[in-house]
Amino acid sequence: MASFTLRAILTGGTFTHSYGISSFAVASFQGELMLYSGSATDAGLSAFHLEAGLAAALSSEITGTSASGTLGVADMEVTDIGGAPVITPAGRYDDAFSYLRLNMAGDFVDSTTVPPIPQSTAALTDLEILKIGTDTFMIAGRDNAAGLDVFSLTTSYGLSHVSSLVDDIDTTLANVSDLVKFNNGTSHLLFATSSIEHGITSMSIDSSGNLTVVDVIDGMKGYGIYQASRVATVEVGNKDFLIVGASGSNNLTVFEIGLDGDLIYRDMVWDSLDTRFRGVTALETISLGDRAFALVGGSDGGLSLFEIGTDGRLYFMTNVVDTAATTLASVSAIKVVDVGGDLQVFVSGATESGITQFSLDLGAIGSTLTPSGPSSTAIGSPGDDFLMGDDTRNSLWGMSGNDRIVDGAGIDSLFGGAGADVFVFVADGMYDRIMDYQPGIDRIDLSDFDRLYSIASLQIVPTVYGARIEIGSDAILLETLSGQSLTAADFSSTSFIF
Repeated sequence: MASFTLRAILTGGTFTHSYGISSFAVASFQGELMLYSGSATDAGLSAFHLEAGLAAALSSEITGTSASGTLGVADMEVTDIGGAPVITPAGRYDDAFSYLRLNMAGDFVDSTTVPPIPQSTAALTDLEILKIGTDTFMIAGRDNAAGLDVFSLTTSYGLSHVSSLVDDIDTTLANVSDLVKFNNGTSHLLFATSSIEHGITSMSIDSSGNLTVVDVIDGMKGYGIYQASRVATVEVGNKDFLIVGASGSNNLTVFEIGLDGDLIYRDMVWDSLDTRFRGVTALETISLGDRAFALVGGSDGGLSLFEIGTDGRLYFMTNVVDTAATTLASVSAIKVVDVGGDLQVFVSGATESGITQFSLDLGAIGSTLTPSGPSSTAIGSPGDDFLMGDDTRNSLWGMSGNDRIVDGAGIDSLFGGAGADVFVFVADGMYDRIMDYQPGIDRIDLSDFDRLYSIASLQIVPTVYGARIEIGSDAILLETLSGQSLTAADFSSTSFIF
């Protein structure tokens, strides 16, 4: 089972730019990882050295000035100019653009302001750095602007404007709220969200830095996306997905990314009493082997962790809740860093001082398995497996480990085995079986069923060896591992995921 362990609260002392942190970046220098944080309150940036098993250690800082380009810093990227490392900041309240120069150990040296150019670099809010061939491009969105600009980073610490993509009636690029790049092996793609137009625009960029619109999702037309605020990409197995967080509608939407960048709807989850991402403000993804996870926060006093399946569905795992000591009340930024196998999570709050550092334990990650053979069977490993049924009559065996076992669209038999398992059911109008349910240990995920919010909506009928759970035309025939009969009183809200 996934769990968070508080490792440190980074604040005070020589960490002077600790209030109102709005963005993070990570880079490797001579085999060592560095974390960078930017304060939207005082325009200062800080650098931390990361080591496995340890709290992040402050390494250097740079103070915001009228020439640093960091006033109201909203985003940052680490790149290089002719091999020399730099940070490119997006200053929401700044009218200048600067490079923050780093030494080869990743510590701050100074800032170099770019002389004025015809195309404005004022009020930058989101940016991505993209290397294509020998060219390095910066794609940027500006506060209250309608579109994106593409710049080329020059070896003399300069900046030249390459192209623009202006918002029009067919795109959703007004006041870009987030921007993410993606390379699918054949094309360089960019995805932008608009909080004003409630949509997502998918674009390709060519070797000359020209943007071409590939697909546009209007969130208000059939999707229920209102005020799209955050976007992230993730690879699961051999599939690529885009996750969109919306602060106004309090939901997460998953699209599969086609080869040319077109977006195909796969899933949507809404914030509920069981989750902690109302008013989505921060979204981070991580892939480990053939498994992938998303961490999301908002104004809900905590974080929620999901696993993304190869079907594009989001499967809830756990929450971490804010305390008086942590900075999760109104989350402004999240960064997950794999430090030699130690998953470190850094979280900042818009109205709080400091950075909360967690260690994230995802358990003994096992395999992703689907049924095979004439008997349409999948058998798990000793690890925490992800078993997914298909449209035939499946037998899914989790074996040992804390497994997630997903019912397919047919009559299926699910065996959890030892460990705390999650049995996931789809609304297919069929009778399915859990063959070895452990009360108080295993959980039943019914989040696929519409308008099902609590245990009060379930019809639970005792049987000789367990219980029958009825949800409309669907039913789960549940047999306990011990063979005991169960009544409705043997279940609680923690027995289910709605």
